[in-house]
Amino acid sequence: MNPHDEHAIRDNWELLKQELNIEEFVGKLVKAGVWSPHQSDFVLNSAPLDRDSKGQRFLETVVKSGSKCYQTFCNILRESKTNPRYETLIKALSIQHSVSPDSGVSYMGSPRQSTTLSSISTTSSMSLNVGACAENPSGDRNERMVSARAPWRADDLYHPDETDEDRPGTPAEAVHAAVQKASDATSGNLDMVTLEKELVKIAPTIADLFSKIHTQTTTVVATSEEELKKIREDNDRLRKTNRSLVEKLNSFQQKIIQLQLENKKLREFNDNEKTKQTQLDEKSSELDKLKEKLIEQKHLLEEKERELDMQLEKLQMVIIDNEEQKLKLASLEQLHEEGLREYEDQQYQIEELQKEKDQQKGQIEVLEEKQKMSEQILQRLEERLIMLEQRSNQKNKTRPRYYGPSRPWMNGMMEKSHHAQVKLQPQFPTDFSSSNIGGKGGKGWNV
Repeated sequence: MNPHDEHAIRDNWELLKQELNIEEFVGKLVKAGVWSPHQSDFVLNSAPLDRDSKGQRFLETVVKSGSKCYQTFCNILRESKTNPRYETLIKALSIQHSVSPDSGVSYMGSPRQSTTLSSISTTSSMSLNVGACAENPSGDRNERMVSARAPWRADDLYHPDETDEDRPGTPAEAVHAAVQKASDATSGNLDMVTLEKELVKIAPTIADLFSKIHTQTTTVVATSEEELKKIREDNDRLRKTNRSLVEKLNSFQQKIIQLQLENKKLREFNDNEKTKQTQLDEKSSELDKLKEKLIEQKHLLEEKERELDMQLEKLQMVIIDNEEQKLKLASLEQLHEEGLREYEDQQYQIEELQKEKDQQKGQIEVLEEKQKMSEQILQRLEERLIMLEQRSNQKNKTRPRYYGPSRPWMNGMMEKSHHAQVKLQPQFPTDFSSSNIGGKGGKGWNV
């Protein structure tokens, strides 16, 4: 591919990726026979399938396919120039709307380097000579006038079979037509070969102009005022024509100087491009290697991504299990709190029962003490009864039996037994509280 074309693509790389309809251009390139189905499949179906990656593969394939592919690509853009997006790309790439094979302009609109400095210097010397003639239109210094044909390579470029009908009517029109034919309609650049041919064509017209000026200023003799007036008008008209011609040729000379500078820059650029091309080739191979590495890394990353997805699913399962465990723990905590409350209630009941038990134990001790006291009293009563029986027996033996009045404490009758059994009605206290036990006399009985 032409280095200028590749440089233009590289400069507008991101813009092309964003603006181009990749599927449309790939289909048209395959239809034009420039690309194979394999290239189309590589651009459209290789991973990744996002828009940016497709654009990257498309532009790389265009650069690798050469100038023919790029020319077809430019033709497709020109056919789609009604689309505002593609019109922006056409302006960015400096693509001409029409290219003639003999225009001397490259496909990107930049001037070719085939024009030599000799032709440029020849043309500039011609314009300077014409300017010198234009400054001396009068007959006083006719000997200084110089013909405009001096430095031209007429043998190679001028064709005598052209008729006068093909020439423009005035020298100014001829110069304007030459500049129009040699200039690019879109970029405004000049092609030196075409310009040289056109200047050779108009050289006779300019020479006729100067010959008319010479003959009118030297040989014409006025015979009347009307002829003098006519001659003056012709001279004025010729001067105006000459002035416009000089102005156009001066502007033309400035363009020639600009072209000389551009040619010099292009030569330097061409030398630099050769070294840059080798560097670009090396970088391209390095980029291809890097691209392969990136593809491998991409596959590894995709595998890792799948692993991460699996781990993420496991983590989600663990999170769900943790939430279930939290719910279970919450329910267990609730049950534990209920158990604690029941335990506290039971402890309270146990304490109450313990208090009741202590109270009952105290009552039992009091009752046991009362029972012991009552047993002691009964024992003393029994001992007293025995003593009384013994006394009564002794009295009966010594004195006659005398039945006196009944004792108030005896209520019953004696029975025959091994000892006297007395039926008593003891006045026992009915209240067994500790205050009443052991009351009067400390014995607890009222006899």
